[in-house]
Amino acid sequence: MLQNDISLAAHVTKPITHDLVRRADLIIVMEFTQYVDLLQKYPAAERKVFRLGDFHQGLAKEIWDRFGGTNGDFEFCFQMIRRCCDNLMAALRSQAS
Repeated sequence: MLQNDISLAAHVTKPITHDLVRRADLIIVMEFTQYVDLLQKYPAAERKVFRLGDFHQGLAKEIWDRFGGTNGDFEFCFQMIRRCCDNLMAALRSQAS
């Protein structure tokens, strides 16, 4: 992230709770297993859970954790995430207008 001038200093993970799921308008996960696990625990959230890769506009839908990978692996993953986030933002803007 630092190579791309992005700081994660303020990033904090937090567990998913019933209240968070209930209040969320949109829930984005990275991997299919996360998608399945979330829907098993919170089936009522089905219409608001998406994989980030759903916004890739290509064949790849999975964004695998590159932990332990090469710098090239991380850069590939970063670019895919960036592309998906850009497409997600475009979709949200389109829905808002």
